[in-house]
Amino acid sequence: MNIIQSIKKSIKKYPLLYRLLKRLLPYQRRVYIRTFPSRFLLRFLYVLKQFINPPKPSIDGTFAIHTVFILKENILFLEEWIDYHIQLGFNKFYLYDNSRCAVVGRWDIGNPYLIPGKINKYNYNYEEMLDLSDEQCNKIFQDLIEKYQCIDVIEWSPRDKDNKIYYGQELAHKHCLKRLKQDGIDWCANIDIDEFIVIKHFDNIKTYIDSLKNSITNLKLEHIRFDHRFNNMNKLVISITQYPTKLPYYPAYKNIYKVNKTIKMAVHVWLGIGSEKKPTLDEIWFNHYHIYQNHTTNASIDNIHPNIKKLVKQNAINYLLNDYKKTRFGKQ
Repeated sequence: MNIIQSIKKSIKKYPLLYRLLKRLLPYQRRVYIRTFPSRFLLRFLYVLKQFINPPKPSIDGTFAIHTVFILKENILFLEEWIDYHIQLGFNKFYLYDNSRCAVVGRWDIGNPYLIPGKINKYNYNYEEMLDLSDEQCNKIFQDLIEKYQCIDVIEWSPRDKDNKIYYGQELAHKHCLKRLKQDGIDWCANIDIDEFIVIKHFDNIKTYIDSLKNSITNLKLEHIRFDHRFNNMNKLVISITQYPTKLPYYPAYKNIYKVNKTIKMAVHVWLGIGSEKKPTLDEIWFNHYHIYQNHTTNASIDNIHPNIKKLVKQNAINYLLNDYKKTRFGKQ
């Protein structure tokens, strides 16, 4: 049930308002959301729904991260990514496991490299590089869940019209937004596991957000692109400093949003109540460790907050993958 259907159901006891709504919105939401009047109307209807059916109050200080991922592609880097963001102040993770995906998503149609479950879109054959069995991957993952106690795992296997499992990232965002509201999460970031949020003058996400105006309900982050994780198997991801200076501009925005003020989330776009801030790249951003194999890194920058880096390096001594050191740090 989409938001408009939900609103209709909520206000059917008001016949005049319901008939007006039916006249105003005879088509699917996607037709309207691209225009200013429709965005304004959708916000108005959302506020009306909130008045009729008040949402569960958010729990102040709950900062979540939501991601859709493939376990084998990310298992070597997953604990560092979780630990890093815990040190930054995030305290809940919603991991949508899309490992059974068998179809190329619409964002990647035409990519010459991508083979689901084997080669990622940047042309890295993680199946070949991994040197871990499915059983070992699952064991490490389960141990991570037990170790950190702040991880919710959802097996994400939506099917298309041909009954094949596909990526469904936007559908996952919609599904997770409902979960976030049910759980009373205050703020959430939608990022990938090769993306690390960085704040220049703060080492805690809550402290940073508390410094903003109360009217701000979404942060639209840009990225700095670094060398790929698979090119740096002998170091922590946060120790990767090489980056290319000659890449076409591609912002690939990701969002950190106040959950109870959010109407809709897409991969790069937020719609909600309140104001959106687009911070500069010297305030808050995300490091994106993802460039293609054929790109050359010709510069270096170390922009991870020193307090966070120190804690992660200390914790890395006890990472679960130390039992599989030959894999994380290159085959010996």
